[in-house]
Amino acid sequence: MFPPAVVEVLVTLHSAAFDASSAVPKPRERFLLLPVSDRYSPSSPGHASNGSHWSLLLVDAVNGLAFHLDSLGDCNRTAANAVHSSILKLIRLSTNTCSAPPVPIRVDCLQKQENGSDCGIYVLLLSSLLQRRLNTPAASSYDLGAVVETVCADATPKHVTKFRKVYLKWLQAWGKATHHEEHVDPTRKVKVQYMELFSEIGVE
Repeated sequence: MFPPAVVEVLVTLHSAAFDASSAVPKPRERFLLLPVSDRYSPSSPGHASNGSHWSLLLVDAVNGLAFHLDSLGDCNRTAANAVHSSILKLIRLSTNTCSAPPVPIRVDCLQKQENGSDCGIYVLLLSSLLQRRLNTPAASSYDLGAVVETVCADATPKHVTKFRKVYLKWLQAWGKATHHEEHVDPTRKVKVQYMELFSEIGVE
């Protein structure tokens, strides 16, 4: 998944008519996961707002096909459109030449969050579920819409609650396992610990 800071750079450079590729390398992966903040919306000039909602954008870098997964329906639509336009420019796909719809497809099968704070947890869970299904050579032949529907079926409020609790425990375990190590031993040891702990995250 793209770090939020990188997505913000993409959107900022795109809105300012700068070439984002001068600052952000072109991704080599086919399936791209981009966190979307409402602060990226054109209605927030210069991204002045602090942002209060997160959603997820899934993009196929081959044809530009994109799905917007928003736990509040389509609250982040304008921001998702801005991120989509920015990533298409980075991967050199023109909205006039790509075969996909010019804007991300709205995903209606995702169940809405039950509180006012789980949007970020939805993004993390959905990213984890999508990565598991798409991180395989066979994924290029998958029906991406069907994959999204399967992931939405897994991302129920009950599973989101479970994921939130497991993720908190993981963060606490990660903090203990790497206390000060990242400053004195940024080696494979820390990376291995990270992967071992992170592999425990997800929905069964």
